[in-house]
Amino acid sequence: AALLDIHWNITDYYTLKGGFSYKKFDFDTTPSRRDTSVCGGGLYPCGEGEYGAPGTAELSDAYVYPGRVGQGSNTTWAAPSLKGWTEYFDLYNLPANLNFGSNRAVEEENTGYWIQLDGQHLFGNMDFYYNAGVRYIETEQQSSGWNSGVWVTVDRPKYDDTLPALNAALWVTPELVIRGSWAETMSRPSLSQLSPGGSVDSFNYEIRYNNPFLDPTRSENLDFSAEWYFAEEAVIALAWFQKDIESFPIRSSRTGTFAETGLPREVIVPTSPADENLEGTCGIPEGCWEISELLNGPGAKLDGWELAFQAPFDVLFGENWPVWRNMGLVANYTKVDSNVEYDYSGNIVTAPLLNTSEDSYNLTVYYEISNFSARISWAHRSGYNQSGPNRSGNLWQFVNDSTYVDFSMNYILNENWNFTFEALNLTDEAFDAMVD
Repeated sequence: AALLDIHWNITDYYTLKGGFSYKKFDFDTTPSRRDTSVCGGGLYPCGEGEYGAPGTAELSDAYVYPGRVGQGSNTTWAAPSLKGWTEYFDLYNLPANLNFGSNRAVEEENTGYWIQLDGQHLFGNMDFYYNAGVRYIETEQQSSGWNSGVWVTVDRPKYDDTLPALNAALWVTPELVIRGSWAETMSRPSLSQLSPGGSVDSFNYEIRYNNPFLDPTRSENLDFSAEWYFAEEAVIALAWFQKDIESFPIRSSRTGTFAETGLPREVIVPTSPADENLEGTCGIPEGCWEISELLNGPGAKLDGWELAFQAPFDVLFGENWPVWRNMGLVANYTKVDSNVEYDYSGNIVTAPLLNTSEDSYNLTVYYEISNFSARISWAHRSGYNQSGPNRSGNLWQFVNDSTYVDFSMNYILNENWNFTFEALNLTDEAFDAMVD
């Protein structure tokens, strides 16, 4: 990486800034796997329809589910003993086979230039601050991976982005400020998503392709807020925001046959169900394999507002209550409305943006002195769609409402020693996800 920034104080009220940056990222993974292919490896004489050695009491653990279930449901069952089976087959001395789908390499180079003007003006008794700038970025990517049994390297054509931005703040009084901003932004896909290859799950008949030509998530953003600093360390703020997202990566799925993918037989794990019956027995004429690929998905629009509050307790209740001294409250509530048009097996379904809750709030009570602090936090978010249409034949996978309570403490003994204690999810809230 290389970075160069220049600042020029033109006058007491204007500052011109600019710079250059260069970054290079490398992602390279070459995993192999030791499968318990005990039949194909001659470790156990499997009969017809058997995929491995039968479990025994010595090689099994009893698992008891502690949660609530419906009447008549089993809550205790046998699970393989990881230590027992590892020792039984001497697993770590078995030969490691190349995992084609997870072998990939990506190289990315980013070159950027930016310029920004900062200004300050006085309108009567009101201070006005602003900055305006633009950033130009060039991106080069090269990705490699196994595709149909061949190591493929893709040199993507260079692409560029010009990203302007404007920010302003008007201090109506020394305690009240109104802010506004507008910006165009981009966020590149993760390097692990850019492989020209994919992964094969021959136990569940799934093939997942990545995409070396994924576009960045580009958006135009608008924000306004009003903040009232009504006391020391205390503020009430109300903000409104809007995002117009051009596109974002989304996984599209379909059913098909293994033959139509052109993948070599070597990617199938020996003694897996697909090794026994390559095309499966699901009875679907189109094929039993779920074949998915990453695409430049539909755009999205979202807008929302947020109310935030922070204050020490002595500001709220007065200093006559010593019990409140050094304690305070931080809280916020956010509401988001978003709409995306998803393609579900040829039908357009309008739904909120993935991983976006309509309502969320956070509440923290804190205690702070010079060398000690403690806080307890409540975090709630409403349900949200976690994955898009067609995943395993479902319309959505979604997560239900959740509220998490966490606690943390920090004690500074001296300049060399700092002790931290954290307790997460005190109410044992479950992560509750379902499909429809």
